[in-house]
Amino acid sequence: MMGQMTVVGMDEECLRSIEESKTLAGIFQSVADDCKGLHPAIDDFIVKSTKLDNQIRSTSFAFSAFLESFQKIAHKASNTKGSSRDIGACLMKISIRQKAIETQLRTFSNSLSNGLAFNLKCKNEESKKKIKSLEKNHMKEFKLLRSGIKRKIDTIHKLRKKVTKDNSFEVTKQIEENTSELYTDYRVLEKQERQAVRRINLEERSQYCDFAACMRQVVVEELAGID
Repeated sequence: MMGQMTVVGMDEECLRSIEESKTLAGIFQSVADDCKGLHPAIDDFIVKSTKLDNQIRSTSFAFSAFLESFQKIAHKASNTKGSSRDIGACLMKISIRQKAIETQLRTFSNSLSNGLAFNLKCKNEESKKKIKSLEKNHMKEFKLLRSGIKRKIDTIHKLRKKVTKDNSFEVTKQIEENTSELYTDYRVLEKQERQAVRRINLEERSQYCDFAACMRQVVVEELAGID
């Protein structure tokens, strides 16, 4: 798109501004594409975390049944009329410790389903809308300013053809004024592209920060289980 703009006797600074705008526009689109590429990756991660949650819940139910059976034996040993009550007491202590593992499994499962999958899904949907809006606004602003630049270039061309015929001071003055405005528009375009790149970079960083924040609680639960 930027290559379609015709250079009209521009000075070095203006040419630099044009090239910088082209580079910035390319950076914006590259980062936007990276952001959009992250969305399906996060969706896939949510699916996988949901499957893991289901597996952990199944394990938790199986472990609960296992522990219940274990506790029955420990209870019998503790209440025996024979000489094995000391073994029963030891088994009961083990049972209590095993109960903590069951609790940790359920807590970890809840952190996956409620803290991770749900929050990530909400954040990912918000990001999809935000990226779409940023791209739409960027294209709208770019086209608007570019069309103004093209009109000025056309006006300068027409004035230059006119001045070769009339050699009018007034026409020459109009050329200078339009050229000055054109230079300003190119600098405005560069500034506009810098702002667009800043916004898309912030959104990309926000995506990864949101992901890290959602994962943090899961990691905390994992470490709690290890301790």
